[in-house]
Amino acid sequence: MKNKILIALVFFYFFQFAIAYCLDYLFLKSKIYKSAVIFSSTDLLKEKDIIIMGGSNGLVSYETSLLENNIKKKVYNLSEDDTNIQIHLLQLKLLLKKEITPETIILNIGSLGSNLSRNVLRYLPILGKNHDFDMLFQKHQTFNYYMYRIFPILKWGMYNNDLLYPLAFNIIKSNRYKHRFNEDGEYTYPNLKSSILSDDYEFIELNNENETLNEFKILCLENNINLIIVNTPYYKKKIKWNNSDNKVKNYSTLYANKPEYFYDNLHLNKIGKKEYTKQFIYENFSLNK
Repeated sequence: MKNKILIALVFFYFFQFAIAYCLDYLFLKSKIYKSAVIFSSTDLLKEKDIIIMGGSNGLVSYETSLLENNIKKKVYNLSEDDTNIQIHLLQLKLLLKKEITPETIILNIGSLGSNLSRNVLRYLPILGKNHDFDMLFQKHQTFNYYMYRIFPILKWGMYNNDLLYPLAFNIIKSNRYKHRFNEDGEYTYPNLKSSILSDDYEFIELNNENETLNEFKILCLENNINLIIVNTPYYKKKIKWNNSDNKVKNYSTLYANKPEYFYDNLHLNKIGKKEYTKQFIYENFSLNK
C-alpha cells in the first residue's frame, strides 16, 4: 500500500512538471503579453529599426503609423503597462539574447523603483529558462522562486487572472488574443477624460544615477543601439531629474494646461497621442522635419 502511495506521489510530481511545461510552451508561442511576443515574434522584432519600451506611458503615447510614415523606419512598441526600469532592462537582455538589436530604443521612464510590479507574473513562463529573469525573480521573491522551481504548476494555479485565463481565451481566439495592444504593440485611450483627472499639481523626482538605468545605457552602448530616454507628457505633473546628464527628453510638462489631451493625469488620449507623436518626431528626427 505504501509503495502504491509513493508511486502515485512520484507520478503526480512529475506530471505537474509536464503540465507546466506544456502551458509554458503554449504561452510563449502566443502574443498575449509582450513577454510572449519577444519569444513568439523574434523575426518580426528583428525587422524593426526602432523599438519603444516603457510602462503604460510608453504604451499609449506613440502613434506607430505616424512615426513610420514620417521617419521611414519600422517601429514596434514593446511597452507594457505597470512595469518599471527593472522589467525594461530584462526586456533588453531578452532581445539581445535573441540577437535583436534595433537601431534605436526609445525608453520611456515612468518609474525607477527597485521593486517589481505585479505584472512580473507575465514573465513566469520563462522561469527556469532564462538566467536573467531567474536572478531578478530570486532577488525579489526568493520564497516564490524556489517554490515555483520545485512545483512549477503553482505559478499557473495561483495567478489564473494573469496567466491561465488569458491563455485559455487565446486558445479559443485561435492564438489572436492580445492584452491591450494592437499589431504595432500600442494601445489608445479614448478621447474622453477619466473621472480621476485631477488639477492638483505634483512634482516627481528621478535620479539619473540609477544603477539599473546605467546598466541599460551600457548595454545599448556596447551593442551600438541609439538610446533616447524620454518622459512622456503628464497632466499637472512635473518630473525633475537629479544629477541629470541633460540627455533625457523631458516632455512631462509639454501639455500641462491641455486637459483635452489626457485620459487621466498619467496617460494621453487619442488626440494627445497624435499631437505628442508629431512633436516627438519634430524634435528627435530633424532630417525629417
